[in-house]
Amino acid sequence: MLPEKFKIVNSLLSGTAMFGVGWGLSGYCAGPALVSLVTGNPSVIVFVISMIVGQKQTQSLVDRIADTIETDIRLAPKRNPPTSDW
Repeated sequence: MLPEKFKIVNSLLSGTAMFGVGWGLSGYCAGPALVSLVTGNPSVIVFVISMIVGQKQTQSLVDRIADTIETDIRLAPKRNPPTSDW
């Protein structure tokens, strides 16, 4: 059994998959794409703009879901971390 802070959750798997698909389709990882903006390459510019728009849309979706279930996940009380014997 994995410790709680190392638990694999659906959001981790879906985020990882989206990151991988974006990298595979564009050929750019997020960090190097930002650095590559100085080249002025149109494909880099489109990728970075798309990346930012996707981040904003994802945050908007998370906010709407939080409102729908009447739970603000951004302000949820923090739980005490599990104690460890090691």
